[in-house]
Amino acid sequence: MTVEEATLFLVPFPLFCLVEAFRLAAEEGQQQQQEEEEEEEEDLSTLHPGALLYRSAGRPNFLAMADALAHGADVNWLNAASASR
Repeated sequence: MTVEEATLFLVPFPLFCLVEAFRLAAEEGQQQQQEEEEEEEEDLSTLHPGALLYRSAGRPNFLAMADALAHGADVNWLNAASASR
């Protein structure tokens, strides 16, 4: 008997179902977040230093931000594709 099976006998069934539903939802959320992060990964080496700084600041990726600044990124660069934010 596993630990999960043993706890099934100790927890009232409706409460167990609720806890299990929250656990499954959390796992699905983590899987979706990992899939989104994998989709977002791209070759950042081809970006303009200002665009690299913008993208890395949104993640936040401090190493990429430092690299962008070292390559002359303008800290006041505006992203025209996202309403100049």
